[in-house]
Amino acid sequence: MKTFAHMLVTAIIITTTACSKTDDSATTTDLSASVKKEIITDTWVISSYIDKGKNETSNYTGYSFTFSDNGILTANVSGNSFTGTWSIGSDHSGSDDSGHHSGDDNKLILTIAGNYQMDELSDDFQIVSISETEIFLKDDNLTKIKELRFTRN
Repeated sequence: MKTFAHMLVTAIIITTTACSKTDDSATTTDLSASVKKEIITDTWVISSYIDKGKNETSNYTGYSFTFSDNGILTANVSGNSFTGTWSIGSDHSGSDDSGHHSGDDNKLILTIAGNYQMDELSDDFQIVSISETEIFLKDDNLTKIKELRFTRN
C-alpha cells in the first residue's frame, strides 16, 4: 500500500511540474505580428503629442509617417524626408530609461533624426493600444511623461 501511495504522489508531482512552464515568446511574437500588421498599412499623422504636460502637437502639423515592413520609419513634411527605424521590443529583465524595472513592457522603439521634431520622437515607447485607426504610446520613463498618438491618415 505504501508503494502505491508513493507512486501516486510521485506521478502527481511529475505531472504538475511538467505542465507549469509557460512560453512567453509566443505571446511576444503574436503581439509583434499583430502590431506590425496594423501599422505598416497606410500613412500616419501625429494627432497628439504631450511632452512633460505641454501639448506640442502643433510642432508636427503637416508631417506624415510611414512604417515600412522592413523596419524603416519615414517622416515627410513640405518636401523634406527624414528616415529612421522602428522596431517592436519587449523588456523582460532590464530597467527602463529612469532605472525603474519595467517588467513585460511591450514597446515600439522609434529612432529618427534630422531636426528637433524627429529627435523628440526618438525613444522607446510603451504601447498602450494599437487599433486600425490609432497608435497610442507612452514613454516608460516616469520623468519624461510623454504621450504620443498617431492616427491613420
